[in-house]
Amino acid sequence: MNVAIVGLGPAGIRAAMLLEAAGIEVSLFEAIDRAGGRLWTVSDENGPQYDLGGEWIDADHLRCLDLIRELGAQPREATGNSLVRYKDEIASENSLWGDVTHDITRIESHAAEMAAEIRREPYANETNLAIGKRPLSSFLDETCESERGRWYAEAYYRSDEGDDTENIGLHGWLCGYLNYIGRVEGTLSAFRFAGGAGSFFSRALATICAQPQYDHVLASVEQSTSAVTLTFENGNIHRCDRALIAIPPKCLREIQFSPPLRNEMHTGLDSIGMGRIVKAALRFSAPFWESVGWNGSMLFDSPAQQTWLGSLGSDPILMAYVCGGDTQQLLTSDYPLQSILSEIVKVFPEANDCFVGGQYYDWTRHPYSLGGFSHIPPTMDVRELSALREPHGRVHFAGEHTANWLGFIEGALESAERATDELLA
Repeated sequence: MNVAIVGLGPAGIRAAMLLEAAGIEVSLFEAIDRAGGRLWTVSDENGPQYDLGGEWIDADHLRCLDLIRELGAQPREATGNSLVRYKDEIASENSLWGDVTHDITRIESHAAEMAAEIRREPYANETNLAIGKRPLSSFLDETCESERGRWYAEAYYRSDEGDDTENIGLHGWLCGYLNYIGRVEGTLSAFRFAGGAGSFFSRALATICAQPQYDHVLASVEQSTSAVTLTFENGNIHRCDRALIAIPPKCLREIQFSPPLRNEMHTGLDSIGMGRIVKAALRFSAPFWESVGWNGSMLFDSPAQQTWLGSLGSDPILMAYVCGGDTQQLLTSDYPLQSILSEIVKVFPEANDCFVGGQYYDWTRHPYSLGGFSHIPPTMDVRELSALREPHGRVHFAGEHTANWLGFIEGALESAERATDELLA
């Protein structure tokens, strides 16, 4: 059996590894000129410098951690304590203001109760009917009792979901919250890929015998009872026994399928959300944060939103992560990097003297991702997700949007395992 894999992000690469290990011949295609998809390690002549795409691993993302060790490496542990700034006041994330701690405790308690009810009766009970098409923001509004607690909840969950909470469906969020019940403190964003996430998956790709073909944008998929024919925009045609398509959901809508995709899958692709995400790297001539005892990590009550140390090489680099509506405010400024820097300077003036430049990227403008990572908006019924992972004849689908760990690198690997099992069956 020959399987064509379209999309060489973590899902496609992991599926190729598993299929080759099972003795299956694979052919590999990627729309752009590099592997990794939404994982993108920026390198220069000195090697990896920083990740402009996804990079974080939670401590219970065991597929990620196992794969790192399978390839003879070790995960990079996150260190230090994050700061939080609200209206010129600074607190440690390990010692938040009392009103914030109170509200977050209420959110987690109520969410755990509601999520447990969903687990018992996924769709047809009174709790789920009451949730209906509500956004996450309405739940946070009702649960938080302080202005500062509501701000912190927005900043925290917006970062986790990749968009403002008014664009996140409460029912879908609670389904994802099931993954978090029973977590211990310190699980979130506990590790990163040493040397960069994009570089790691490029090394994983190098373990595969099949040679990837880059700059192959899939235009159409035609299948018969015995074969699949893939046609690419560059005119190349590839025939195979089966195909695995592992590309972001909004890009699937651009591909012509014959026979056409089921209506249920079209509905799911139209409904699923993609995070509005801008990621930036700020270079400095010296690590000024060391002199002030800061680890570089902070939540801001401004469009700067969030920073952390992102250096993969020797250059001192702070990363910034902006999502939701604040991305438009940032991108319409004349100097987006300076806008982020100005918020850092308000807390640490030393940053201004050391800043030397940087780079930012708007993932909503990437033609082959059309957003950062998936989420479930208020208008989407979570049952529509199942259609996104169901095979279409001889064509199978993978990607974080088809996984229980939706929106995570862990989900991409989860989807690769599920799709591989389908193909081997």
